[in-house]
Amino acid sequence: MSRLHILLAFIDAWKARDIDAVLSHLDDDIVWHYAVAAERPLVGKAMARKFIERLGAGMHDVRWRIFAHMEAGDRLFVEGVDEFRHAAGAVVAAP
Repeated sequence: MSRLHILLAFIDAWKARDIDAVLSHLDDDIVWHYAVAAERPLVGKAMARKFIERLGAGMHDVRWRIFAHMEAGDRLFVEGVDEFRHAAGAVVAAP
């Protein structure tokens, strides 16, 4: 399975709000830099689960789109937009 296919399965699990499936695509010792320079990285699946539960609760109508990608060795580079409707109704789009 390519890294892109793994990411697409991760996105599908996120859209389905299946936290266990999301976590199944992450390594046990994940270091997740969600907001570089603004937040400390999440370390390990327990921290990732808490973050996903908190963030996912306020996300509706998730439209996570990938426009371009490239795989090189063990890395996947993607260009896209994370878009969703916030619980208050505003649309959030982050490139």
